[in-house]
Amino acid sequence: MIGILCSNDMEEEYSKQLHSWFRDQRKEDDDNIVVFTIFNINLKEKMVKGSLISGKAVKSVEVPLPSVIFNFSLQKDDAAIKVRKALEEMEKVELVNYINKFDQWMIMDILSSFNSTRKYLLPYHIYDKAERNFRPVDEKSYIIMPSRGASLSRVIYAVPDPDSDRITGSQYFRKGHICDYIDASLCQQRWLFIEIPEIRIKANHPVVVRVYLQKLRPDIWSLLSRDVYLGTEAQFGSLFEEIDAAAMNGIFHINKYLPSVGHCFMDFILDSENKPYFLHMGGLDQYFFRAVREPDFCRRFYKNMLKLARYYRHRQEGD
Repeated sequence: MIGILCSNDMEEEYSKQLHSWFRDQRKEDDDNIVVFTIFNINLKEKMVKGSLISGKAVKSVEVPLPSVIFNFSLQKDDAAIKVRKALEEMEKVELVNYINKFDQWMIMDILSSFNSTRKYLLPYHIYDKAERNFRPVDEKSYIIMPSRGASLSRVIYAVPDPDSDRITGSQYFRKGHICDYIDASLCQQRWLFIEIPEIRIKANHPVVVRVYLQKLRPDIWSLLSRDVYLGTEAQFGSLFEEIDAAAMNGIFHINKYLPSVGHCFMDFILDSENKPYFLHMGGLDQYFFRAVREPDFCRRFYKNMLKLARYYRHRQEGD
């Protein structure tokens, strides 16, 4: 049996969506799949209550804790994080993606360690609100974002106006006051400032290509799909080849340091000459599952998940 760990209060939504994705793909001898939340796990008895999605209809079940669990959740409170950490440490249980919200500073530091991935990074700086240890140059353009997470809605595109004292872009500031704004109104302590050249924008926001990736084995990854934000796939053509290659190369190196990762996305922006640059990495959560997906996407997502689960199960049996 395969486990799907979802965010709190999301079991019904995940179950319905995944059941609709998988029901036409499943063979009789495929593993059963159960969807559950962190608080429906009984660690002492190693049992779980959840929704079985492998049959003709979704049904409630209580079953032994699956030996392979795919984490598609975000855990925020201390009690949930404590249970998740217990799953990480449990023998004979493989938790794929023990987190889905990554520190982008850490990811960029990993990518900067390799020649083949460093070329897709722009200069970046960390700003700590407690230390106030970075001050942006008024004449430079930046993308500014929280160090932790990968929400496009939190990205600030900041471009200086040469004829005034204003910073324009996705928001407006007086020059020299961006850090004051972050200090006063935004919750995370650490923020990234990425120095940017002229980039492709639409409606005063960066155009972003998001590439979805799934692991098949520890050193083998599959490119699952991609989304384009504030643009269309027809605008990119052969550009996707370089973006896809950059994503595959990036996750290959990141996986050396974060071997738990089994599914993720990587975001790229493009400069005016269509060179891609890394922006974000994130896990898969409810926003991924709410999107409308083609049947071929659902088939590949399902088959890739089965392949990785079977690999981990065979490895467990060999221990």
